[in-house]
Amino acid sequence: MTTIQQSRSKLALLTAATTMAAIALALFAALSTYLTGLWAFVCVALFAPLALACAVVAMKAAMMVQTPAILTLDATGVVFTRASIPQIFAWDEIASFEVLAAGNRSRAACLVLKEPRGGRRYISLGRFWEQSAEEIVEALTEAKAAHGAP
Repeated sequence: MTTIQQSRSKLALLTAATTMAAIALALFAALSTYLTGLWAFVCVALFAPLALACAVVAMKAAMMVQTPAILTLDATGVVFTRASIPQIFAWDEIASFEVLAAGNRSRAACLVLKEPRGGRRYISLGRFWEQSAEEIVEALTEAKAAHGAP
């Protein structure tokens, strides 16, 4: 049985960065109320929602530090536990494994299912793991081959 866990240090860094961004944006929104005319409205309308969004992301990241996602590979299949809710995928349900590259540096490992589950065929494992997305895909591929799954 192999277990891969999200990196708590990366999640803590994300929490700190988004908290600082939320504070800075809230400060910009507060300071922009001293502007006159239309600029005050535009700046508050721009900075306040961004500050709120950063605060929500910071709260979510702080919760993930407490319970990071865990990927367990065993003879029966893959157990992906996120927010203490396990999702179980048997080896015969999984068609392949891929690396999703949403951006230049944003890469995430992904399970490709043979049949859609809940309307989803691609299950992204997210980011901030202790290993890179390529290493996770390699470990998943090796584990599937080692357990004799087609």
